[in-house]
Amino acid sequence: MNKNSNKKELIPLFEKFIQESKNGKRIQKNGKRLSESSITSYKNTLKYIVKINQKYQSPISISFSFKKNRQEIIKESKYWANFFIQFKKEMYFNGCSDNYVGLNIKNLKTFFKYLESEKYFPASDFYKKFYPPHFETQIFVLEQDKLRFLITNLEFENSLTNNLKTIKDIFVVGCTVGLRYSDLLSLKKSNLHFTNNNLYVVTTSKKTNTNTRIKIPLHIEKIINKYQKKKNKKLFPEISLWNFNCYLKQLGEKAGWTYTVEKQRVFNGQKREVKNNGMSYRYCDRLTSHTMRKTAITTLLTLGMPEQIVRKISGHSVNSKEFYKYVKYSESFQDDETDKAFSKLLTT
Repeated sequence: MNKNSNKKELIPLFEKFIQESKNGKRIQKNGKRLSESSITSYKNTLKYIVKINQKYQSPISISFSFKKNRQEIIKESKYWANFFIQFKKEMYFNGCSDNYVGLNIKNLKTFFKYLESEKYFPASDFYKKFYPPHFETQIFVLEQDKLRFLITNLEFENSLTNNLKTIKDIFVVGCTVGLRYSDLLSLKKSNLHFTNNNLYVVTTSKKTNTNTRIKIPLHIEKIINKYQKKKNKKLFPEISLWNFNCYLKQLGEKAGWTYTVEKQRVFNGQKREVKNNGMSYRYCDRLTSHTMRKTAITTLLTLGMPEQIVRKISGHSVNSKEFYKYVKYSESFQDDETDKAFSKLLTT
């Protein structure tokens, strides 16, 4: 391409965007580096851009010019409107849900904002018309009676293999403290602080770099003490995420949580049940490492802990949309319990 051209190819620019996000040249507004999950997400977005680029006669390019006449603006607007249609179509063709499509569209908009605000390229604001689809996903959490069962039922614990006992212990701790799996498995003895005879876990999130200090209840302290006796520097044994999720499903099956639960996703505006190898999901099949954090947050909110304290424990920002979903979920649960209470009042 001519160096004097006012057009630049999209793919090399996006690759540079990823590189600068990875090496710390591009940072978050709070001055912190972007997480590995964000970098991976950008790379996934690039894969779809590459696929679309292969279908174009010439490389997809962005026009940079301070002066554009009306005809040029209209032409460029149509060019990117067509790109946006192809971008969505490619993802829907590959079976992506609306939420995943929306995530990639947000990544694309972030990239164009980066060109304007950090590279000072005079690109048009066509990208502002890239509207991501929105669907509020179901929140799947472990109910309080099931968590209580795992904590208190010694007969069930004694029936487990050593592997499943470890999985149960880690899962119970995760459902209580609300740490992400990577942060939970990274805990060392140095993360344990004793203050006024109370045990606290003090750590920093790998993903958000947020400092967290959590008071540990007695039943969790007993679990932690069990693993402290071992010579490992870390509190819990190393278990890959894949193995943990597999064993966790086995644990749920062993507990008898095998009844069917519907898992829904939205594809191109249409709600569909997602199947597991052609079959409806069982409750135990839906248990993953993510269940721990979601359970901890919703349990604390449902039990009446103030939102700002739960947010401090979970590391969510004040305006976090994700945290608001947990608030709505806990409020709906509280409404159900209120209805039950008033129903009893009228029938007794």
